[in-house]
Amino acid sequence: MEASQERPTIVVCPGCKRLTTNETGYCHHCGASLELPLLSGSGYEWDIYLGRSLGGERTGILSRDLRRHMTILGMVGYGKTLLTKRLVLEASKMGVNYTILDWEGEYGDIASVTGGVVLGYGPRETPLRINLFNREDMDPMIYSSMLFSTMSNVLRDNGWDMTPQMESLLRDSIEEAVARKTGPKGLLDLVMEKSSEYPQGRQTAYALKSRLAPLLRGVVSRVFRDGDTLRPLMGRRVVIDLSWVSRVSAIEAQFLSRLIMGLFYYEAIRTGDSPVLKHLLVVEEAEEVLSPAGCGGEVRFISPVSYMMHLRRKGVGLIIVAHSPKLLDPGVLRMTGNMAVFRIDNYEDARFATGMLGNMDLMGEVQSLGVGEALVKPSSAGEPFKLMVDMPDASSDGDYVRLISHIREYPYLAQRDRRAMLGMSSSKFARLVRRGLEEGVLETVTVNTGRGRPVKLLQVKGDNPGAAHHFLEHRIKGILDMEGCRYAVLERGPDIVVFRESDNICIEIETGTNISEGKYMRFLEYCDKMIIVCSTRRCILRVSSIMARDPGLQSRATVTLLAGLRRSLRRINACSTHSPVPGN
Repeated sequence: MEASQERPTIVVCPGCKRLTTNETGYCHHCGASLELPLLSGSGYEWDIYLGRSLGGERTGILSRDLRRHMTILGMVGYGKTLLTKRLVLEASKMGVNYTILDWEGEYGDIASVTGGVVLGYGPRETPLRINLFNREDMDPMIYSSMLFSTMSNVLRDNGWDMTPQMESLLRDSIEEAVARKTGPKGLLDLVMEKSSEYPQGRQTAYALKSRLAPLLRGVVSRVFRDGDTLRPLMGRRVVIDLSWVSRVSAIEAQFLSRLIMGLFYYEAIRTGDSPVLKHLLVVEEAEEVLSPAGCGGEVRFISPVSYMMHLRRKGVGLIIVAHSPKLLDPGVLRMTGNMAVFRIDNYEDARFATGMLGNMDLMGEVQSLGVGEALVKPSSAGEPFKLMVDMPDASSDGDYVRLISHIREYPYLAQRDRRAMLGMSSSKFARLVRRGLEEGVLETVTVNTGRGRPVKLLQVKGDNPGAAHHFLEHRIKGILDMEGCRYAVLERGPDIVVFRESDNICIEIETGTNISEGKYMRFLEYCDKMIIVCSTRRCILRVSSIMARDPGLQSRATVTLLAGLRRSLRRINACSTHSPVPGN
């Protein structure tokens, strides 16, 4: 994969018209520059302001274009959320309402500025409530079909196979639960009740209940209560904060997101047709909700093409925010009339994105965009143009200095927790972070814990060890304390040593910067077992490849993400005794 990202793109030289590669920026034959003149964006008509063009002039997009929907692509930290916020903010000034599925808890400031409401479980948020089986506003059979397709496709998308008997039992149980207007526990009881009608129904019921448990008994279960706060969605400005569930369980966040999108669709199609934009539906982390598996299940309430087509007719624009175009359903991309592409380093993703922009020669431009820079192609424009998303600078240098100091003092905090500790609004925090990124002082880091969404961190460039290492060390110490382990944090050698009566267990944190077989063998000279905790799945693959070459290392070392540490400790009985901690 790393090699594929470095492949040059073949382009036609604007001078000699011969084929050449663009890795140097000049034609190999005549030496002409291969830099392509982008449209300035200043000559287009617009009524929703997005940012500044190449010439420094204000530019944007037409509200009527957004009825054809919009996809925003790019890597983490380059401005996708900022552009989405600007778009929603400017559209709201024209009287356009919105519904935002906020996976990271980043849109609370938009709601406060535009008179919206935030549904979630954070401070000053209205609790999110959905009557899961008591939907008096919907036809029972239609709602049962939607709920069945949503549940079954979420389970399949996450690797839970469903036999035909399970599908039939689930459909019958959901229809009965909707008829009785029961709750999530009632559905599980109905699964057992209805199983008597099936051969070997008891085994089928137990298998089905084990699959439904994450959707009905997990963190998300607090949502499914009386007192529905979700209705209505149309005609209101609503931010649905899903960060409290996405950080714990991706499957529960997927289920809740798709359920809300289905409820929104049914509400929207009962409104009158509209030739103008009247509502925006924003889907953050769209690859989790609109993936090929999620949209292309065997049982679908409605296809993504029909979904988007009907929303357009009702004056609803769908804003899709994602990291990779290849992780989205092709039907969704075909129905998108507007594109905004931020920087994408991955070769295949950049190639795909430039193809959607309609100009493959922009490949090098996509891979070199700076923070806040985007290539935008409205449906009413023939060619894409480049703009800088316009966000005001930080209000004071004092807040900026305080942010940098806070990052150095607490490098292990996720961005949401840091913003809460500093007592800053989302908009102020975003402006300060953007300033730090633009000045090259800060950089973003993501850590995959193995549970829920990856954690976003900030670190000061050049700090060693980095934020990922501090975050994992902080969480590992918390786990060891909860398990009652005796341990020591070392400055040299393995990062942490857990002491047992007869031997020691060393824990090494790997973020991908210093992976070597020799280091592991040195640590095992005075430790009986080793647990290697990695920050990313790619890091796990690199460590696993080293372990595969050495059977001795493989028998004594375990590699895992943070979520698997507790299980690894218990497997090797690291906490069975509590001997005094020897001096270092």
